[in-house]
Amino acid sequence: MPVWKTTPTSIPEREECEQRILDVVHSDVWGPAQTATFGGCRYYVTFIDDFSRHTWIFPMPQKSKLFAHFLKFKSEIKRAIDKHVRCLRSDGDKEYFANAFTPYLNNKEFSENYLPKLYWAEATNIVIYLMNRFTTPGVHDVTPYETLYGKKLDLSHVKIFGSIAFVYIPGEKR
Repeated sequence: MPVWKTTPTSIPEREECEQRILDVVHSDVWGPAQTATFGGCRYYVTFIDDFSRHTWIFPMPQKSKLFAHFLKFKSEIKRAIDKHVRCLRSDGDKEYFANAFTPYLNNKEFSENYLPKLYWAEATNIVIYLMNRFTTPGVHDVTPYETLYGKKLDLSHVKIFGSIAFVYIPGEKR
């Protein structure tokens, strides 16, 4: 699965992001490291709160320990601040859909935070739209859009996917 790294044109204001602690937690697994820790760990999992940007990291001996570390993370924040994670976002890699994770994420606590399947086509269109507007490894410092159309583009209209939005209905149609 290809990975694109981009530099945002601007950092969104906090009002455009999630509004409360633990509304969204981003997670990723890194590894294997070439050298294991003293405890034999070669992988790491991070959890980053979107609102505060507070980051937790847990070393793991194998990727298969991800779910155990997620439960540990969840327990720690419940004990420390008596709050729950509302939405867990990851890069969609297979470790988040294996073993005990899938039944757990399918329960009521998390299921309402997933994008309903009827929006998947729109989400895919947005991904392709953005891919065409960011530089790619094969074309240096030029986006596919700029290569095709021969002009610079403006990304000031782009918002974070999943942001709260309102539909404008003209007065005459209300």
